[in-house]
Amino acid sequence: MHNQQEAIKIYKNRPKYTNCFVDYNHFLNLIKNEIFFTIDENIFILKSENGIFKFLYFTNDLKEICKVDNYLKDINTPISLEFVSKSDKPIPNFEEFGFKPYKIFSRYSVLKENRIPPKLKNAIIKLADKKDAFDIHTIAKDVFDPLCDFIPSVIEIEDFIDNQELFIIKNKDILGFVIYKKVPYGYDFRLSCVTPKYRAGLIGYNFVANLPTDGKRCTCWIEDNNSPAIRLNESIGFTRDGLKNHIFVRNITN
Repeated sequence: MHNQQEAIKIYKNRPKYTNCFVDYNHFLNLIKNEIFFTIDENIFILKSENGIFKFLYFTNDLKEICKVDNYLKDINTPISLEFVSKSDKPIPNFEEFGFKPYKIFSRYSVLKENRIPPKLKNAIIKLADKKDAFDIHTIAKDVFDPLCDFIPSVIEIEDFIDNQELFIIKNKDILGFVIYKKVPYGYDFRLSCVTPKYRAGLIGYNFVANLPTDGKRCTCWIEDNNSPAIRLNESIGFTRDGLKNHIFVRNITN
């Protein structure tokens, strides 16, 4: 079931459905370091991440996921599955395969010409330093949900710092941090985090207010039940652009 050459062959044939959008070198790294199964013409990968598994698939028929159920049943660690689609498209019934609906995120975007100027900027954000990486990682692990949120490793955080994409607001302690990831069209407002002790202030607002303006378009993902974050991003012009990310999980107790 763990045949790297077979997995490479299936990958090169470009299966119709996948939730793993990586290039060839990243794919090779996945099957080298993670648990994977090749069953018939399908690849199923269990990517270990922050104490859980992310379930990735390459298949020509989503119903083929049932073929890996015998292996998933023996795993006690929570498993998360992501499915991105347009909001008007039907969602496959992943409950057939033991995955229960967990959360839904919508993508928001704003064009440069549609940006609404922020009303105020009352805090100074600055580029993070490498010495801040461990503290940022600790905050992210404490605040975010590994089943559905992006929690960068210390190495990833250091890469964001090297690329001048990670900013902080800090007095003696880090009050919060934000990632403005550079992409070809502008910026992905990747991650914004305010430590619980300082959420009564305007830290989150300042991260939105300081979003770079030199890109053509900015995007971000917000959980559908997170009304404060939705209002905050809408205040500078973000609107839903029609993409949704559906999170399903198995092996957890609701």
